[in-house]
Amino acid sequence: MKVKEIWTLLGNINRIEEMRKEGIGNKVIAAVFQEKGIDVKEKDIDSFYDCVSTLSQKALKKADVKKVIKQFKEFEPPLSPVPVF
Repeated sequence: MKVKEIWTLLGNINRIEEMRKEGIGNKVIAAVFQEKGIDVKEKDIDSFYDCVSTLSQKALKKADVKKVIKQFKEFEPPLSPVPVF
């Protein structure tokens, strides 16, 4: 994600937060974004807001991600698929 995109995302999160604090519902919030050409659906507002709230509580360390990537790259998939019973 580029810096401009990050600032845009943060701004839109703030707009959602501002409307929610005033008691505006998801349907109206989504409509406001859609009127401005931003394809946000009503059902996405709660999920997105909950996710943002959770992800803003604690940072995932870059070292942890690098470890997972390394393990993933070292993984050798089996030559034949595992049978499904």
